Amino acid sequence: MKITIDKEQRTKLTGSTGARLFCDDPALEGGLYAQMLENPDFDAQTSSQPEEGGEAPIAGWTCYPKGERTTLKLGSDRPLSADVPVYLRLSGAGGAGVKNNAFGGIFLKKGEKYFISLYARSFDFKGKLAVGIARGGVSVKEKRFSLKPDGKWHAFSFRFRNKQTAGNCDFYALPLAAGTIHFAKFSMLPETAVKGLFRRDLMEQLKRFKPDFLELSVQSGTQARRLFAPLLLCARLDADPVPVLQAEHASKEELFQTADDLLCFANAKKETKWGRVREKMGEGEPFNVKKLVIKTEDSETFEELKAALQKNHPSVTVIPKSAGEEPNGDRFWKSVLSSAAEAIEREKEGIIAYPCLPLLAQEDAGRRKLIGFDAKSVYATADLHILTLMSHGTGSEALFTATDDENVHASATVRGGLKFLKIANLKETPVKAEIEGDGWSMTRVMCLEGEKDAFNSLGGRMTLVPYETAPRDKREIDLPPYSFSVLVFRK
Repeated sequence: MKITIDKEQRTKLTGSTGARLFCDDPALEGGLYAQMLENPDFDAQTSSQPEEGGEAPIAGWTCYPKGERTTLKLGSDRPLSADVPVYLRLSGAGGAGVKNNAFGGIFLKKGEKYFISLYARSFDFKGKLAVGIARGGVSVKEKRFSLKPDGKWHAFSFRFRNKQTAGNCDFYALPLAAGTIHFAKFSMLPETAVKGLFRRDLMEQLKRFKPDFLELSVQSGTQARRLFAPLLLCARLDADPVPVLQAEHASKEELFQTADDLLCFANAKKETKWGRVREKMGEGEPFNVKKLVIKTEDSETFEELKAALQKNHPSVTVIPKSAGEEPNGDRFWKSVLSSAAEAIEREKEGIIAYPCLPLLAQEDAGRRKLIGFDAKSVYATADLHILTLMSHGTGSEALFTATDDENVHASATVRGGLKFLKIANLKETPVKAEIEGDGWSMTRVMCLEGEKDAFNSLGGRMTLVPYETAPRDKREIDLPPYSFSVLVFRK
């Protein structure tokens, strides 16, 4: 087959590539964020499961050891601070405490250093408090603290280096005498955490993919402060943050307040009220949100919100998005390759476009995403590999490109002295392609191929991994079955 390129017919490329981050997704709390404890500040106050032995279900926390009589309640009088307004009140006999669910169990890596901290106070407790990690009821690491019954909040912390790999571990706080203790702001972090917030292994995967933007999906009523970490992630990746406000089942007043608070928090100058809040969290400089998307089918609601928001934030562009605009296909290679072929066709029209997929999802979620993970490790999906190849192999102008096979899609772009040719072979057989056009010479070949039903996973082999080969000919290329290739040419 032949691929024809005409360098005289050019179109300036527009558009960008990015990913979606669900800011209220539990995958963030147990995945992207390095915090190993679930609901450590007790801001998610209730659980769907009744608490055995307790009067109120507390999300992420259960009695420990199981079956011991312990009363767990949430309190808000005389809290640790305005930023930590809720605490856990634990009452029980000695040897009865609380453990954290830790997103299904803590995984400790051999040789890794961990930092544990908490605040506690008591008015009547006169014993020791044991805090540590256990596996199968046997302590892996434990530290004991003496509490003063003075009614004041006291900080406790310790570091340890783990000696051996261990999974399905429990984090516990165990009073060794009868009484009542108040707990606030638990934390357990690996010392390798990036900025004290993000898992290092996930951040290393993200560095390979350089998104132009990240969509930050936000539910109405979400507190602006909860966007601090997603906004900081955008800054670390040098990606434009694009909040997407979900407008379903919310009043106009609630939607406006959520969006207005979000934009004030993100963009306010350092010396303002919101700027000081942001600086107290660790980042004084504005995040410079330039675009806000409102996801709604109600055009009247959108226009009212747009007018009100742009009055307060004239530098921010407010645009609508249909609730039905979602990426199609499953995680199998054939679906991913089809998306790549569609992106190639859009690129020929001068538009950079690829489905805006979830940035990450837990391994057992099974949905299409860019990065999969569990407590132990992370991996890149075929979609992430495609986007990475695309971002490294796209010029500034699209050249006219045509093929004589409807199942082989190709698009050429140029930047300076480099030309990039993307090719998606949707056929189940190899294809020998001859590139017609100017006298440029092929210098690099990058390829991703696999069986049509293949996909990457932690439980199986990483079958979809890009590789690079030296070209055998300056003008011809052998395209494997079901493959995506990026060819680089020089003058």
